[in-house]
Amino acid sequence: AALCVASINLLLAGASVATQRSFIMLTVMLLALCADRPALTKRNLAIAAIIIVFIAPEAVVTPGFQMSFAATLALIGGYDVLNRKKSNLTDQNAVKHPIYSATGAIWRIFLGLAATAVIAGLATSIFSIYHFHRIAPLSLFANVAAMPIVTFVTMPSALIAMVALPFGLDGFIFPVMFYSIDLVIAIADYFASLSPPGRVGAISVARMLMLAVALVLICLPRTWIRYWSVIPLLIAMAPEFREEPPILHISEDARQVAIVKPAAENRPAQIAVNRSRPNRFTIDQWADADAVDSARFIKPNSAQETL
Repeated sequence: AALCVASINLLLAGASVATQRSFIMLTVMLLALCADRPALTKRNLAIAAIIIVFIAPEAVVTPGFQMSFAATLALIGGYDVLNRKKSNLTDQNAVKHPIYSATGAIWRIFLGLAATAVIAGLATSIFSIYHFHRIAPLSLFANVAAMPIVTFVTMPSALIAMVALPFGLDGFIFPVMFYSIDLVIAIADYFASLSPPGRVGAISVARMLMLAVALVLICLPRTWIRYWSVIPLLIAMAPEFREEPPILHISEDARQVAIVKPAAENRPAQIAVNRSRPNRFTIDQWADADAVDSARFIKPNSAQETL
């Protein structure tokens, strides 16, 4: 039954790389539970990666693939360490008062949500900086504030509404879900208004790869080999001398092209695009990478005169 629901979710969500990864991992997990085997392991993540790479090899270089697998690997590795430390510290024979046990369980739930936000945020920040050339300094606080709402209100109400839909009772449930979504958006807007721009510029492929290697060494091994992650971390933090920025940018679908016009004495740097209505998100990424004001782009009808 859970696998059927997950399959419906896969179709409704559009079967993106992240959704495929979660569906494959959930399928392996359910089969592992049926066979009385460990459900959530790094082997499970590796199976999902192999299947997705076999189906769509080009997905490896996309932000969705990298950020999804980085977050999942970090969560599995992080909770593996936390659970082992917990098992070493917990006295299984101790008798606790029910109120104390209930309070501890609630505290562990919220602590787990906070740990999930911190671990996943740190893991995905590597590829967020590389692809989008910026960081969100307050995103961890926003995630910690929003995750309890999504976990305890948005997702349960959405599931209940879908079950109640055939009986015509969804009208009582969907308003609750809509209100929780509005609340999450309000939290995001609030922290976005407090957050600085967070532009870091473009980083090299070598620096990104060193950070990715450090992430793998931190999360994958379970022995002292984990400490070797310090070496790629130090290499990634070392200063690098970047060459001249590229003069031409090409979007992934090759439909949008831009030429970077360096700054002159009487004007700042600009970007000349080949479309009268360019994709603003792409323009912003290129502008952040080259430290150019994204509002100063030249449309095709004026590019010839300006260039």
